[in-house]
Amino acid sequence: MFIINWKIAFVVLAIFIFSYIILIPMYKKTLKIYKRIQEILTKLQARINEYIESYSTTKTLRLEEINLSDIDMILEESKKEILKSSKIIEIHNAMFSLFTFSAIIMIILIGGNELILGVRISFNNNVIS
Repeated sequence: MFIINWKIAFVVLAIFIFSYIILIPMYKKTLKIYKRIQEILTKLQARINEYIESYSTTKTLRLEEINLSDIDMILEESKKEILKSSKIIEIHNAMFSLFTFSAIIMIILIGGNELILGVRISFNNNVIS
């Protein structure tokens, strides 16, 4: 790419580096949230398994409401984390789209300008010769 057009190559390289610097922290934050969601879902699965395996004991001791309220609490916690992660992913996608759009516009402007200049130069050279 540097051989064909060094200006466009530098624009692409600069936008790639800029987007990497901006988007990597968001990726790391999303990764932390997904790990937290995985922990919550593991806790939820354990609670559900406990509820199913000890159903007869739960019925005898009338602990159904306590177990179900624990499960509801874990579900609410997972819902909050999932909503948080979806917001970060939406911001990440919007920023990535903006960077991509900016790169395309800059490449079109630089490439189009050089194309026009190249056509003018070759036209002028043809007229002179």
